[in-house]
Amino acid sequence: MSNKPTFRWWPLAMLGAILAVVVLTWFFDGLKPELRLDMRSLPPGAGHWLGADTLGRDVWLSILAGSQRSILVSIGAALIGGSIGVGLGSVAAFFGNDRLRFTLRTYLAALLLLVVFVYSIAVLWPTVSSTGHVFVGVYTLLALTVFVAICWLLLRRFNLLRSRITFPLDTITQRFIEVISVIPRLYLIVAFAMIIPINMFTLIVLFAVTSWDVMARMVRAEMLKVREMTYIESARIIGLSEPKVFFRHALPNAIGPVATQVCFTISGLLIAEATLSFIGVGVSPETVSWGSIIHGYLENLQAWWLAVFPGICIYLTVISLHALGNDLDRVYHSKH
Repeated sequence: MSNKPTFRWWPLAMLGAILAVVVLTWFFDGLKPELRLDMRSLPPGAGHWLGADTLGRDVWLSILAGSQRSILVSIGAALIGGSIGVGLGSVAAFFGNDRLRFTLRTYLAALLLLVVFVYSIAVLWPTVSSTGHVFVGVYTLLALTVFVAICWLLLRRFNLLRSRITFPLDTITQRFIEVISVIPRLYLIVAFAMIIPINMFTLIVLFAVTSWDVMARMVRAEMLKVREMTYIESARIIGLSEPKVFFRHALPNAIGPVATQVCFTISGLLIAEATLSFIGVGVSPETVSWGSIIHGYLENLQAWWLAVFPGICIYLTVISLHALGNDLDRVYHSKH
């Protein structure tokens, strides 16, 4: 009898059913709840098997519709944040503090790009989101990009800026990870909600830029082991360039645990999104999500069904993601 680790059926079935519901509610408007003031806070019964909320919306349909926001925000932010973490963590560990050398003009150009990026996130994006002047924001960003390009061309004329300097990428990345790790995600999003309107897109961006640090730390640890393997040194000996060694040999062998961490990240972001919706941050009264349904329980403490049924959905989704993550981890370690 084989002892080879396998995937349990119930997490896959549960997550498959949830994703199917998300797809169905995306394409079929008939699955979206309608306001019925005559049904406000009705308990479970015939015609509304899970009851109705404080606005008269059927809880069953609200759970179906709310899955779209909760799941899409969590998956989107996890994938974007995971990509950032994999990129920074793997590059920092592979090249370290002594394998990247840039000219001084490259440093100055990168500094200008960093200033433009910080300005876009801290000033331009909040202004565009609050005023709705999208074209003004695009023109401003294009003007700043052209300015950086002109500065780059001017810097190329100075011979003194052509000397190469070692770039301590790994140290800088570690310090950056530490800064992101100590920022409370929910507090940061609540602070942004006072400046810009929080919608699904901005919520995905904010979750992504505050959740990549765990992935970066994990991939960096794997890459530190992979870069010392004999096949990496052999690839260098036969003449492969550093980028080819990185993309062909090092990176594919360092991202094995990524899928496991993505499952855990999605579950954590799902709880974070539900928490924000519960306290009313980033959602309007007519927006439906699992957290906003539970929020209705605060308005009517007798309506127990508003807390129980969406809470069960959150629990089943989170426990399925953790079970799938554990299965992926067992399979990965059985092969290594």
